[in-house]
Amino acid sequence: MGVLERIVGRFRPRELRLDWAQIEVTTRCNAHCVYCPRTQAGTAWRNRDLDFGLFSRLLPQLSRTAHLHLQGWGEPLLHPHLLEMIRAAHAQGLRTGTTTNGVLLTPELAVELVRSGLDMLAVSLAGTGPAHDAARPGAGLDAALAAMDALVAARARLHFATPALHVAYMLLRGAEDELEALPRLLEGRGVSTVVVSTLDYVAAPDLTHLAFTDPGEIAAVRARLSRLAAALASRDVALVYRLPGRHEAAQCPENPTRALVVDAAGGVSPCVYTCIPAAPPHPAAALRLSFGSAEEEGLAAIWQRPGYAAFRAAWQARQTRDADGYGTKERKEAEQATQRPEDGQDKGPLPRPCDECAKRFVS
Repeated sequence: MGVLERIVGRFRPRELRLDWAQIEVTTRCNAHCVYCPRTQAGTAWRNRDLDFGLFSRLLPQLSRTAHLHLQGWGEPLLHPHLLEMIRAAHAQGLRTGTTTNGVLLTPELAVELVRSGLDMLAVSLAGTGPAHDAARPGAGLDAALAAMDALVAARARLHFATPALHVAYMLLRGAEDELEALPRLLEGRGVSTVVVSTLDYVAAPDLTHLAFTDPGEIAAVRARLSRLAAALASRDVALVYRLPGRHEAAQCPENPTRALVVDAAGGVSPCVYTCIPAAPPHPAAALRLSFGSAEEEGLAAIWQRPGYAAFRAAWQARQTRDADGYGTKERKEAEQATQRPEDGQDKGPLPRPCDECAKRFVS
């Protein structure tokens, strides 16, 4: 059996088992974050909600999924059936989370979210002061903090330990100083984990100044984050981060060999960066990478499609090039064997969306 056959064979499972699945419940949003592709796309953006019937049909197919995250490029709390989705997932035994800007998270809704069985809720921040409000018009810092407080109060009122409260922190270049106030800002707010991201997808040329590219600046940020980790740890808060750089990573943080995304239209993609819902001629439309429609076919069948299996095999060849006793020559052979253009993708070891993605590089 050849190298490619051995690798691709691993990705034709009898049963779909995933580390996580991300279900985009809506592409609509009540905020206008300056760095978001939705804001920059304008009228090219496709606003839609995931059909609740489709979601109900997806759940049995995800029974062996470790985590189900109900969020994509929109604000999940705008979906009229979000609570029903969470309850249905919880009833099936799925660990479920979502991410919100907090604007709609009233004390009353917080109680319903706690009762729904939601396991994790992340609130988005992009600073601890003026930087947040400047970057996230329509989703101010006060609203985000009020949402955290409402959730913690609801947990206490109902004597629930869940959902765990996380912070999804977007660190933009120029806003590094506001990191210093984060431990104090989160004091007493019940946050267990802070996940810091940087601007991986630059939605417009005039936003490049918000992304970290200079090695010296990245090193300085790493030092800041190291100090922040210690300060948060003293308050029993974990800090998770990954910084950009110039070294190609063997493993994509979006975990394309063990995870998938179903977008609000039902398309199945490796990650959210390959399913930005912008219409042509918007540049994001050319980077879409969909292997099938969950409206038309089961997830396991889509997962087993030759094109999808070959895509994952290309990533696996990078991640485990020594696992089966083959080295650089065999890795190149495997990657070259997957250079078959499908769905309009360019030739290469990886499809164009992955080849051009900033997440491929780490410091």
